[in-house]
Amino acid sequence: MPNEMDSRAARRIVEALRAGIPSCEVSSVFTEGQANLLQRSGADLTRVAQGESAYLIARGQYGEGKSHLLSAIENMARAERFVVSNVVLSKETPFNRINKVYQAVAHSVRVPDLPRPGFEDLLLRIGPGTPRADEIAEFAEKHLHPKIWYVFKNYLSEGDGLKRAQLYDDLAGASMAMQDLRAIHRGNFHEAMRFPRRFLIQQDTQDYFRFLSFVFRSSGYAGWVILLDEVELLSKLGIGSRAQAYVNLATLLGLNGDVTALSGVYFVLALASPFVEEALLSGGRHDLARVPEWLADPRRSRAGDVSAATAAMQAIAEQSIPLAPMTEQNIDTMLKRLEAFHGSAYGWDDTLNATAVEINALALGSNPIRTTIRAALEYLDLLYQYGEPPDIEVRRPDTGSLAEDTSFETDDRDNN
Repeated sequence: MPNEMDSRAARRIVEALRAGIPSCEVSSVFTEGQANLLQRSGADLTRVAQGESAYLIARGQYGEGKSHLLSAIENMARAERFVVSNVVLSKETPFNRINKVYQAVAHSVRVPDLPRPGFEDLLLRIGPGTPRADEIAEFAEKHLHPKIWYVFKNYLSEGDGLKRAQLYDDLAGASMAMQDLRAIHRGNFHEAMRFPRRFLIQQDTQDYFRFLSFVFRSSGYAGWVILLDEVELLSKLGIGSRAQAYVNLATLLGLNGDVTALSGVYFVLALASPFVEEALLSGGRHDLARVPEWLADPRRSRAGDVSAATAAMQAIAEQSIPLAPMTEQNIDTMLKRLEAFHGSAYGWDDTLNATAVEINALALGSNPIRTTIRAALEYLDLLYQYGEPPDIEVRRPDTGSLAEDTSFETDDRDNN
């Protein structure tokens, strides 16, 4: 009989699997099937820890374990003292609005050894006038849009808690009004701010990513890992917003020749396999041809973005790595472990335990691994409840479409 702590941990794992919710705890004990991708990520993390940038694009069918892979990479990265952000794209974080993506990424930051998400606790360790504060301020002044330098400088000096929170929120992506920043700066330094040009969201948000990356590395962490799930949702946008999304993606991944690549950052993208055929290639929407044509139209003055958008689409089409299919041995190992956790979670008598052979019948055919897990849990639940092997039927739900959806559209006009 497992002890009480083992039972609680096992139940958390079983319930997360039952709900289909990815978690670092689950991925730490269920690691079958993706050894090659994890090995690739390990090599990429080594390069990023040396100050380089890298990215990985993984694709798979619905329910094959893309989100689980991201959680496994998160475990690996955190063990190597990387700061990690894990974001699922949605209507609230559309890729054509790079400021919204940054805001989600900043709020999901998990810094090793700090309990709260976000990076405020890390900034609180940086006292004004310290070597680290001076190093970060110098980097911001020399390499970033002046607004970020002013915000950070005032954050270090501000004594009012509400104003300090407002300045942190700006660094975390909730852009503050310029008149508020000017008033705070005048109060702290008795001088006016001077900008050579106004801050442009689409153009300058990359500097916020660059700022945070430098803060993390100057604080002694190995680098920053940014995990982005359900990237295929950008296909729901209209063509103009998709074009901007591809440009944003190229900029983040270092594929935009007009923008300096981020250093010390590792991007891992997960998307559904149908995206390549249905959105990019000629058998579907053919964005690889249509988006460059849309950008090159002289009425839009966007010809300069053709190269970046094309580079992002080609990276997805040509460099994305499919998840390896689970072998019979992988499935057998996973189901035996699942049985053991179910027994630990609910304190089974050994005479009631199902065998992996019995459960394995649910894994036959083309069921995604998520379906197999849920069916196996249903099997074990019924066996536990009634004491005899049940008869269950497994049906796969519809996976939906990647067609354009006007309700998903957002206004991507630039503003300051």
